[in-house]
Amino acid sequence: MSKLEGKDDHEKLTNLEKRTYKEQAIHLLNCYWDKLKGDAENIWSIVNKCAQLDLQKHGAGCALDEVNAHRLLEVLGETLTVLALRERLRKTGAIEASERPKEVPLTHYLLFKYDVDWRVLVSSSGDNLAELEKAQALLDQVLAAFKEAEKAANHARLQEAPFKAAQEEVDAALAEVTAQDDARKVRTMELEKLSTDPAAGVFQQSKAKNELAQHLAEDSLPLRKAKITLEAALKKAEKAR
Repeated sequence: MSKLEGKDDHEKLTNLEKRTYKEQAIHLLNCYWDKLKGDAENIWSIVNKCAQLDLQKHGAGCALDEVNAHRLLEVLGETLTVLALRERLRKTGAIEASERPKEVPLTHYLLFKYDVDWRVLVSSSGDNLAELEKAQALLDQVLAAFKEAEKAANHARLQEAPFKAAQEEVDAALAEVTAQDDARKVRTMELEKLSTDPAAGVFQQSKAKNELAQHLAEDSLPLRKAKITLEAALKKAEKAR
């Protein structure tokens, strides 16, 4: 990157703030490569997030409004209040205590994120362009691989959806069969106990025995329907598989 134009540091900073997110990040890395080369991938990730949040200019943008600046912090797990964010921005010395910025250029976030001297930043053009180009090439490879992985994952989810739905039907049908079967067993136990209970009396015992015989002989409709539903769900799941 070329040296920033401007009659003083503040004017140079203003010119830097007008550059795109990517160009601001490159200038920072170009100036502080030895200190920040280990954070290069994270910085590129921040650049991409800024472009995603900037719904008007996307990658051609240079600053986020306060709302999206807070959304960026939330995405990065660095949530701050409005006052806390302004305090962090002022602490770098790049803006005056009386300033209430409506937009947050990426440079200002990077200044307090990585605790670097803004005057050194705007006064340097750096001499690590070759290293940065290598880093950008590696980043492009990583992003391409990520997109392919995401594409494969989305395809897998689409393939899995029919089987998952069928499996849920199997689970529900199996639960219904179990419930009907358990209810039949409980009723059988109740009638068996009553038919042999001396305290119930001869009439009640005889009546319970007749009901038990009918109960055991009948083909339970609810249980049959549940088993048929289960069989159909199993076939559907196997087809989906």
